[in-house]
Formats: sequence, structure tokens, C-alpha cells
Amino acid sequence: MSSVSSRLWPSRRAARFSIPAGLVSLLVASQAATQPSFTQICFGTNLSHAIAVADFDHDGDQDVAVSPGQATGLAFSFQPEIDVFLGNGDGTFGFAVQVSAAAAFLDLFAVDVDNDGNLDLVASGMPASVLRGNGDGTFQASESYASTSFMAAVGDLNEDGFTDLITPDDTKNIIVRLNQGDGTFGAGDPVRVGDRVRFVTTSDFDGDGFLDVVVTLESSDISLRVLLGKGDGTFGHPIKTNLGPGPPPGRDLAPADFNGDGNTDLAVAAYSGGGLLFLPGTGNGKFGSPTSYPMPGNTTRLDVGDFDGDGNNDIVAGNYFANFPTNGNVSILYGNGAGAFTIGAVIPVTFGNGVVAAHLDADSTLDIVVDYCALLNEGVAGAAAAAPNLHQPIVNAVPARLTAAFSPNPLRRQGALGFNLPRGGKVSIHLYDVRGRRVHTLMDRAWLVAGNHTVGVDREAAGLGTGMYFYRIETEESRKSGCIVVMDR
Repeated sequence: MSSVSSRLWPSRRAARFSIPAGLVSLLVASQAATQPSFTQICFGTNLSHAIAVADFDHDGDQDVAVSPGQATGLAFSFQPEIDVFLGNGDGTFGFAVQVSAAAAFLDLFAVDVDNDGNLDLVASGMPASVLRGNGDGTFQASESYASTSFMAAVGDLNEDGFTDLITPDDTKNIIVRLNQGDGTFGAGDPVRVGDRVRFVTTSDFDGDGFLDVVVTLESSDISLRVLLGKGDGTFGHPIKTNLGPGPPPGRDLAPADFNGDGNTDLAVAAYSGGGLLFLPGTGNGKFGSPTSYPMPGNTTRLDVGDFDGDGNNDIVAGNYFANFPTNGNVSILYGNGAGAFTIGAVIPVTFGNGVVAAHLDADSTLDIVVDYCALLNEGVAGAAAAAPNLHQPIVNAVPARLTAAFSPNPLRRQGALGFNLPRGGKVSIHLYDVRGRRVHTLMDRAWLVAGNHTVGVDREAAGLGTGMYFYRIETEESRKSGCIVVMDR
């Protein structure tokens, strides 16, 4: 078992932990009546930079996969081991198994690489790893893919319905590895980005329905590159955004529509007290002037969701050892829906390294996993937390189950897919032809609130000829499919 230290700080090897019994903190009071409070429940004592939350055993409860790390001063380590905890549906977790990736890693994803219905784990590292899920919370032995970076990203880059893999190399490229249709990945082609990559993720920055790639570069200031995807696994030339001298970038980017204009914006983590930078998207891979939200310590990880139930995207930030030498904290930046934020609840935690937003218990409020702890959202009186869509859909009553209908059907020019979500969360919507080939993406892992939503379908923009097609709505908890008939006039 090998251990690797953070690139910015010295570190020591992480030790295996034992799960303490009844490790529960006091209720963390919110700073304002409109902000929720959180109860902290820990299921381990390690820090973790890499966290994946998903239902690994098909019981309807969210489970947690984390990589155990250890801190010494401002140092932290990361290593190949992955601890899997199965959720009980009430915000508590039981240890299930420890599995090993092929190498130490900084990024961990829960995705179904082979489309067998079971969630798998993809870990970055040198080499990168794929651990196929058995559907019961256990995983098969690691499959490895050559890589020279601790970072990675995933997404369907060529619209074939399978998750692809991006791994930066040790020069100035990212390597795009397309899924071969069976959960394995090809050798990949290098795509030039201009410098060594510090972090990489995917989103749609130009609104064409195809996934794009954004990276932060290893430099003394914060420098971004956006590569617009063409929907076939290839990309245009890098679009540069240089923010000039300032704190070094952290290891996370959070894309979402924070100001309601329909364009994907970007939140950038920063070290050395830099906190968070908000960059409004312009809809073409470029960004407007940044706004800075300083926070103490090193802001390492970010995630997006609606924690106060107002329908606006908020941001949770892990501030590693913000109060060194005592502890770190988790900050929640509450969005106003117009691209501005208020730093609200600051929750003391042991480390504050990795953070993920997720529904961990039976209520409708959005919770947080930080390192080896759960922060359970106790809610705001009269509100239900969820997370809004990149397209700002219309929201009405909350249904008991996922329902959907397309109109007009048959479709001749333009139509709309209406659907009703019983619970907020990440949603993907794709269109398929009668042979099962994905032909268009309407939405990919977008946050939506519970209730009614509508997304438009333009036949010409989607490239739909006459014939029969199928839509498929995928949420964290359910799926819904339906038929669309396309006819000429």
C-alpha cells in the first residue's frame, strides 16, 4: 500500500482508521433565520480529498466511497485505498469493504462505465483505475489505464451513451479516452491545452448540448482553458482565460448557471485565503469579470446545490485547516440567483478537505459529506432544499413519482418535454433512435428542484429526421422513458 503527498505540501503516510462509535457533534447553528442548520455525524476519523456518493447496492439509500488520508500540519496524503460505507437512509453509514485502486489518486467518480445498471468507481492516478460494481456495494479488481497525472474527468464526449475518460499527461495535453462500448477505454488522443493541468472537469459552456472540457493550469496565477466539444470526442482550440496574479488555484472547479441567464458559469477554488472566484459565463466558452469571495485556509473542494430551498444554486466549500493548527471548516455560499453570494454558515470540522452535496436521509433537504463525516441539513422552516437546473425551468407542485409527457406528439418543428420530479437532484435527459443510439442530449447532470419542469426540443437543432425516437430521463433515484414521433409537415 503506497501513499502520495499533496503536491503543494509535504506529507506523511496515512494510517488505516477504526470507526469510532457514536461520533456525533452538536447541532451547528445557522447565522441567519433564512439559512439551515446542520448536524454533524462522523463515520470515520480520516480526511479524504476524493469522495463519491451514490447508491452502490440498489437499496435506494445513498452510499459513500472515500479514500482515507492523514494530515500532519498543513500536509495531507492520498493513497490507493477506497473505503465503502453503505447508507442506512437516515444519514448514518456502516462500513462495507475496503478496495484498492491501481495507484494513489485525487479524483473519484461513481459512474456506470459498462451500462450494466451497477455503478462503478473510476479513480484518477498513475495509472488511472476502474473498479466495476457488483451492485451490492462490492467491487471487482481494479482495471488500470496508463496516466501521468493524479487528476481525471469523466463524461460522454462522443454522444454514444457511454462514459468516457479524460486524463491529463505530464506535458501540456489532456488525453481523451473514448469508451469502447464495454466499459473499457481506448488508448486516447492528446489534446493540447497549453500547460500542465492542475484540475479538469466537463460541462456544456456554449449551450450546444455537447460536453466541453475546462482545466486550470499549473501556474503562479489562475489560468483557465475551455475546449468546446464537437459531440464526437474531438474539441476546438483552447479558449484562454487568465485572471492574473493572485492566490494559487485549488483542486476544484464547479460549473453551473448561478445567475439565471442560461449560460454555464464557473466557481474556482483558490488556496492561501483566496477562497472562491466566481466567473459568469458568456455562452461561448468565455467568462466575464471575476468576483472574489475570500475564505481562510486553502479552499480545496467545491460542490453545488440548493441548501436553503430558495431555488437558487449555492456552493459548499471545503476550507482545509482554515483555523490551523486546530481545525478546518465548511463554508456555504448562498446564491441570490443573480450571480452574487453571501457567505453564510461556517461549520467547524476536523479537516475540511473534500466536500460533496448529496441527499443522505429521508427528508427533502440537501446534505453534505465532508471527509469522513456527514453534515445533515436540518432545513429552514417552510422551505425544502433542492438544486436548480442550468436552464431555470418552471417549478410547480411536487409529485409522488417521476412523470413525463412530450407535446406536441407528433413533433414537426418545436416541442417541449414536461416532467415532474418527486425530489431534487442531478438529472440527465437524452434522445435515442430506434436502434438505441444516442442522438441528442437535452440535459446532462444538471441540478433541478423537485416539481414541474419543461425543456424545449428543436427538431432542426437536434438533427432529428422523420421517424420514431425515445427520450430517457435519468435521476439519482429513478428513470423514465417515452416515445416521440417526428413527422414532416
